[in-house]
Amino acid sequence: MSVDDDDNEIDDDELSYNGFSDDIFVPQIKQKQAVVPLKTLMQSYTKGKIFISKDNRCCKKHIILDRFFQEDLNSIRVYSTTSTIEISDLQFMFKKLAISSEAGVIGKVADGSLSEEEMYIFTGLTWGNMRDLQKKTTSLKNSKNRTKMQAIFVFLFKLRSGSSDALISSTIGLKNKQLVSHYCQEVENSFKRDILPTRFGIKTLSRETLIQDHTTEVAKKLYDCNYRLFLICDGTYIRHQKSSNNEYQRKSYSGQKKVPLCKPFTVCTTDGFIIDMLGPYYANQNDAEIIKLVMEDPHGLRTLMREKDIFILDRGFRDVEAFLKKEKYEVLMPALKGKRNQLTAKESNESRSQSQQQAFIPKIGLYCRIVSFLHNEFGQRLDKENVDEIVGKMKARKHTENTLAAEVIEQAWDRRKVPFQNILPTDFEDFPEMTYNDLKLFLTGTYQLKQAAGYLGEMINKDGSGNIQFVKERNNILKFSFRPATLIVKAIAVS
Repeated sequence: MSVDDDDNEIDDDELSYNGFSDDIFVPQIKQKQAVVPLKTLMQSYTKGKIFISKDNRCCKKHIILDRFFQEDLNSIRVYSTTSTIEISDLQFMFKKLAISSEAGVIGKVADGSLSEEEMYIFTGLTWGNMRDLQKKTTSLKNSKNRTKMQAIFVFLFKLRSGSSDALISSTIGLKNKQLVSHYCQEVENSFKRDILPTRFGIKTLSRETLIQDHTTEVAKKLYDCNYRLFLICDGTYIRHQKSSNNEYQRKSYSGQKKVPLCKPFTVCTTDGFIIDMLGPYYANQNDAEIIKLVMEDPHGLRTLMREKDIFILDRGFRDVEAFLKKEKYEVLMPALKGKRNQLTAKESNESRSQSQQQAFIPKIGLYCRIVSFLHNEFGQRLDKENVDEIVGKMKARKHTENTLAAEVIEQAWDRRKVPFQNILPTDFEDFPEMTYNDLKLFLTGTYQLKQAAGYLGEMINKDGSGNIQFVKERNNILKFSFRPATLIVKAIAVS
């Protein structure tokens, strides 16, 4: 941080001296800049153990909402380990510290003393995100009992945790649990009036924006298409309590999950941007039935779609594939095995290409339009590194025949019982060394790498030793035995 005198700037080095102790004191530096606010002085002492005497001044760019930016606070260096303070100032400081210690979480939100880390833990957003959201909720006003920021904080904490009103009020220091539902209702009404009608949903978006700004390079290059819209659709579910309405009770009961639930329907782009969250629909409606209902609305998704646009769907939509193709849309869907033991090499390669896009379906906790908006506004967009290398590798192998699969069938390795042995470090001295980047290119992404950690966990004994079993059929073919996530035991051959 630097302290300015009009246009004369004092560098950090001019204010920095060696030395450090539990309490650090910064002497008064009289410059013609903004006086450091009281809240900022208290922040520097409580968060950084740095005492700044009153009437100090600094550049306005270092302060926001009467608080130092965290990076500026961290950059303040020791000037001296001694300072003087008037008794009245010391009494005032202790009084403020006493009040602050009793304020609780909700009080720290009001005065801005809640740390960046704590804000993210409670809400999933940063202070910057919260201030941005505060500006957008224009109809929400401060009241005598709470600030606008406090109401938004309570609402987002409720969304993020799903805890009861009583638990939330006790955790953050509200007087009673009724305030939680009251604040949430106020913020929800503000979203309905100020944000959702103009900032979220099919009617607020253009086709061109979705293609240019929210279609990943992987999708464009993998299918050699820059002018078609890629949409990923999927239905999910939210469990809820049993309804007292008999008709809805029957429609909301899921025979598959054995619980009452409803189904929001997500429509998003390949980078994870949510176009709309439709529904919720009944539990007894499957994905194919829901997408038919969606496409029957002439003022809905059809307004964005054109002929030859691409739907990326999972196998749950197989019953509606013919309907969408009849409407002149292209459908990308992983192949079905049917009664076969496995897919052909061509089907497997095509399925992997389509799964590259399906991995971007956002899994949002409560699946509501407000959370979807927050996801779009503050969440990270998804795209892959090494796009050209990954796409090039996938295209080159798209029509490559799986010779290993043919050899496994010919030699009956998948049916022949062979004794497995535990792996030793000396068994694979000739195995090629691969960097993390090499593995990402080989696996066309990071999904399989993340899954590998779970498989490895099952292969490690309690004493830390490995329990990986293999058979070396030939010098260039290894057969491993492991336990997949959905099967009991399986042997996999790797060349």
